[in-house]
Amino acid sequence: ANIGVARAAFFPSITLTTSLGFGSDDLGGLFEGANFMWSFAPRLDLPIFDYGRRRANVEAQEIRQQIAVENYTKAVQSAFTDINNALVARESLERQFAAMQKSNAAVAKRLQLIQIQLREGIADGLSLLDAERESFTSQQAVLAMRLMQLNNRVDLYTALGGGLSEFSRKAESDQSGSP
Repeated sequence: ANIGVARAAFFPSITLTTSLGFGSDDLGGLFEGANFMWSFAPRLDLPIFDYGRRRANVEAQEIRQQIAVENYTKAVQSAFTDINNALVARESLERQFAAMQKSNAAVAKRLQLIQIQLREGIADGLSLLDAERESFTSQQAVLAMRLMQLNNRVDLYTALGGGLSEFSRKAESDQSGSP
């Protein structure tokens, strides 16, 4: 907001214009001393009769400044909210990941027991297949939770102001051929 510029318009302004040169009807005598010309034009601008235009301009600039401050405040509040949400999610995801790892360890232990029971003839092949399926499902869930943790770290990094620099984005758009 250019409030200072708008307020400066209330003061008188003085403009001084000068020009020097030669003028002649005949090209041959253009640079003779009698053909030397000069002019001096002072101008004084007094902000007397503008019908409130300058005052309205100051008010408009002040309103633009208030809007800019409000937009900045909203952006800062939004950033703090994003950071808080990412930190809360991070804590929750860490607890869930730890619980899934314990569960996965228990499922792996069960699979080992079924394999031992199958060798000893106590369990059948269907029990082994069921335990293997459960183990794969558990491992997949652990990997999915790990992916969620990594995505959360990216979200937190972005909320803290990290991300691609303007130069990197321009280089990528130049390589892809898009504007």
